[in-house]
This record gives sequence, C-alpha cells and structure tokens, in this order.
Amino acid sequence: MVIHVHTGARNTMWRVSLKSTVRIVTLLCIIGVVSLLRSSTNVQEESILPVAEDDWTSKFQTEADKSYEYEKVFSKNIIHRSKWQQARVKEYCSYNQYETGRFRWKQLLYENKHKVIFCSVPKAGCTTMKTMFALLQGLFTLNQLQGENMVKHDNHLSGVYSLFNSYQLHRLKNYFKYTVVRNPLERIVSAYREKVARTVSSRNYQILQKKILQHSRNKNSQFPSFSEFIDYLLHSKPSDPHFMPTTELCDPCRIKYDFYVNFKTMNQDVHCLLSLLNIPQEYYFNNITYASVLMPKSTHYNSSVIINHFYQLSYDQRMKFFKEWSKELEFYETIYPGDIWTYITKLIQ
Repeated sequence: MVIHVHTGARNTMWRVSLKSTVRIVTLLCIIGVVSLLRSSTNVQEESILPVAEDDWTSKFQTEADKSYEYEKVFSKNIIHRSKWQQARVKEYCSYNQYETGRFRWKQLLYENKHKVIFCSVPKAGCTTMKTMFALLQGLFTLNQLQGENMVKHDNHLSGVYSLFNSYQLHRLKNYFKYTVVRNPLERIVSAYREKVARTVSSRNYQILQKKILQHSRNKNSQFPSFSEFIDYLLHSKPSDPHFMPTTELCDPCRIKYDFYVNFKTMNQDVHCLLSLLNIPQEYYFNNITYASVLMPKSTHYNSSVIINHFYQLSYDQRMKFFKEWSKELEFYETIYPGDIWTYITKLIQ
C-alpha cells in the first residue's frame, strides 16, 4: 500500500517522532538500558506478515494524503490513527529485536465472516472481545452468555494456533488485525489486584499465592505484597499471559497490526472499528441489548493508585522492573505518547 504524505505532514511526524524519541532515550538511559542506541544498520528483518489487502484498504488509501498530526493519536477517525500507529511501530521495530520463542499463537483469535483477527491480552479488555467473538461466530446466543464467565468458553473460540501453517499465514496476511493496549503499569497493578492480592477461586492462582508467600518476610500475610509479587515477576518470568508484556503475547514486530485499540477509550474505539469492518450494530458496545454482556464496566485506576503501588517498591526494584519491561513501556509510549512518561518521571525520583 503506497502512502502519500505532504511535506508538512512529514515535518509534523518528524517533530512528534523526535519528541517521543528524546523521552524514550532519556528514560532508558536513566534505568541503564543502552541497547536502544544501536547502529542504524542493525535493523530488524521486514515482517513476513504484511497488512491485510482487502476491501477495507481502499478506505485507508483514500485517506493516504491526510497528515500524521499529533492529535490523530486520539482521533475518533481510526483510519488516521491506524496510519499514524503503523508508522510509529515500524520505527520502534527498526531498533528493537525480539526472540520469538515465547510468542503465543494461542492469543490470536479469528472470525472468518468479517475477516478479522484479534490478539487477546489479559487485563486489556480481552473478556469483552472474546464475548464478541463468541457471538460473531454463532457459538452461543446472548442468553447463553448472559451472566456467565467467558473463561468457560475459551476453548470454543477459533484460534489461529489450531490451524495448519498455510491457513495461519493466509489469515495473518489477509485479515484485519487488531489488539487492545493498556498502560503497562496499570495493567500489571490490575493483574496483581485480581489474581494475587485477594481470594481467588482458581486453583492455579491459589498455588501462585502460596509460592510467592514462601519467600515472604511476613509469615502471617494472607496475600503477597506488591513488592513480593514484583520480585517473583522479575526472577521467575512466569508464562501466565496475565503477567506477560503485550509485546511478547502479540509480537507486533512480526505481525503488522492494523489498529491498536486504547483501553482507556475502548468504547469509542471498538465502535469505530466495528463500523469499519461492517459488523452489525447489535454487536456495538453502545447497543442497550448487548451492553451488559459486551461492555462490563472496565476498572480504570487513577494515577494515585498506580503510583502508590509502585512506591511500595524500593527504588532498586522500580529500576529493575523498568529495565525488564523497558520494551513494553517504550512500545506503549510509542503509539500513545505521554501516558507512561507521566508516571516514570514521578517514580524515578
């Protein structure tokens, strides 16, 4: 797909790129990560999975001359945002290398009728999206799903991992691909509060709590502290997707996603996305019939909650976490600049 950009747009894109890059380099230098400053010749191999070429691409092409203005980051027009995101992610991937061994094909769900693929990231609207996919695939009726835990139906959803290689590549090449991204600091706090810091019914998470508490200095603790949880995260590198970076789960440098939904504006973003994909209105999140199932109220923590959790860590712990998750933090900052930086500037003091 050829993209034509006006000279003014290039200048705007350059200013945004420069501003974001300065922030990122400053952050990584502070936490001791100098791998960002690589030679320009050390560029990642071009993705083998290009953006889908389908009817919807014509809509992108008609908008090709639109500028990459900074405000397009949160524009209601997802075509503008998509093109801005793809340019930014391409730049990000040019100096970030990834091992693909931990890449989870299981996180990719597909729906054939509307030719769409979704990468499921726990604690970033994945239950909502899985519910929509279950309805789109006709696996269940609304009444069957009403009030039930979507986790029970996970195995019924169509996953890319279950296909033969040729079918996998065909869908990855030709389907519209998207995922939901969330501030990594907020997401990890959310995972801790739901899976570690409270009574859980899942046997797996009960075992996890006990495993972390074995190394607790407070033997009378009922649940692990956030500090103990982060220690476990840094030393054990668990394979549970709730505690893994989006960049490892969805592999954005090998799979070119067409759109990154923002968890903060998920209602509006997905509404626009479904419209672009010609999905019937009864599946829209603002439809009153489906709202209670498709769009449960998301838990958005205010900044003080996130800051207070990370202040429970020692300075060294915070720096180790930032270093370990530097690529994830940088990725989110790349496509939704400013949010991560607001937290980091407070937490590195």
